[in-house]
Amino acid sequence: MNSIIIVEGAQGSGKTTVSNWIRENKVYTNLYRLTGHNDNSKNGREKSIKMYDALMDYVEKLENSDINLLFDRTFITEMVYCMCGYRKYMFADKGKEYIKRLNELGRRGNFEIVIINLKVSDADKFRERFLENDRKDKPRHLSIEFNVDNSIKQQESYEIILEYIKNTYKYIDVIDINTDKENFRDIVMDRLKDE
Repeated sequence: MNSIIIVEGAQGSGKTTVSNWIRENKVYTNLYRLTGHNDNSKNGREKSIKMYDALMDYVEKLENSDINLLFDRTFITEMVYCMCGYRKYMFADKGKEYIKRLNELGRRGNFEIVIINLKVSDADKFRERFLENDRKDKPRHLSIEFNVDNSIKQQESYEIILEYIKNTYKYIDVIDINTDKENFRDIVMDRLKDE
């Protein structure tokens, strides 16, 4: 069975590293890196809905395609950004609709649905990663400042949303991974072994 793997987590939790690593180590996997938009106004909601409606339609068309779909961020990030107040609109209603669509894909049995929730248990690890990224020539988000406080706030919001998914949806498997543990890659790949 093929997988839809969604890597989520706060800024600095290791999404880019983990998604690149999964892509390199799990055969027949396409990586999609979503960055959204920088429109924080109420009009931004319509842009997000248009983008995620199209994404879900695309994913549903790939049932029985014999490929794994790996996403670095999805609409769950949009839900978190709204919860944290980075957006001037709410997205929980649409987010729940997309989650139900994912669950239905899992129920039909053509995809295993896995959401990897990356966490950092030590705030100093966020600081280290932000300092490291400051040295790189990385693109910057215009609407969200990268800092430890924002990452902690995001991590708390991810926890609320993903706990809800764990307790509500039978066909979505949520895996919590602490990326400040030495063996986190082994834990990820053990869970994602090709059947």
